[in-house]
Order: sequence, then structure tokens, then C-alpha cells
Amino acid sequence: MSLLHNKPIAVRSSHFVTAWRKFAPDAKLAGFSVDQFAAEAADVEAVRQEISAARTLIAGLIQTRDQKEEALNDHLVHIASAVRGNPDLGEDCSFYRALGFVPKSEQRRGRPRKPKPGL
Repeated sequence: MSLLHNKPIAVRSSHFVTAWRKFAPDAKLAGFSVDQFAAEAADVEAVRQEISAARTLIAGLIQTRDQKEEALNDHLVHIASAVRGNPDLGEDCSFYRALGFVPKSEQRRGRPRKPKPGL
């Protein structure tokens, strides 16, 4: 079994190019010269680098999005508090309900508990 059997393609192709240049630099194999094969391997590596750069960009964009969402959430909390604290609106208005909250007049109270006998 080959020593390169479980290795990534990038490692295997690099090994092939090195061995090819060392032992048969003028041989044309499967329609490729060693330089043509090395150029094809370099193209693959260039695409890998582009993918890596894109992943880095995406990671940065995700962090920026998360920070902006956190700031937006803080603004949502402040707006809801402002509606509750506004004397013209308050916790019992239709605007408060439209924001997704339960108006004070519609809030259910907890289940009343009867006192236990003997205690």
C-alpha cells in the first residue's frame, strides 16, 4: 500500500511533482509533462487560497452581524421600555400588544392555592 494512500490530494500531488522532477523530468505521462502537471496543481492551490480568504471574510462578517444584532436587540429593549414608560401609551395599549407583549389587563395571574388544612 502506498505511503500517500490516506494523505490529502495537495500532499500527494506535491509528492508526485517532486518525484517526477527527480527521477523522470523529461517523461510525458498520461499526456502531461511535469510542468503541465505542476501548473494544474498550482491552479488547485490557488483556488484553495481563495476559499480560505473567503472563509476568513465570512467569519469577520458573521462577527460584525452578531455585534450589530446585539446592538439592535438593546434598542428593541429600550423601545419597549419607552412604550411601557410613556404615560400616553403604557403597558395596556394596542401598540404594546402589537410589539408582541401581553398587555397588563390580559396577563394571567398564578393559580390561587388553598391553604393546607392543619398547617
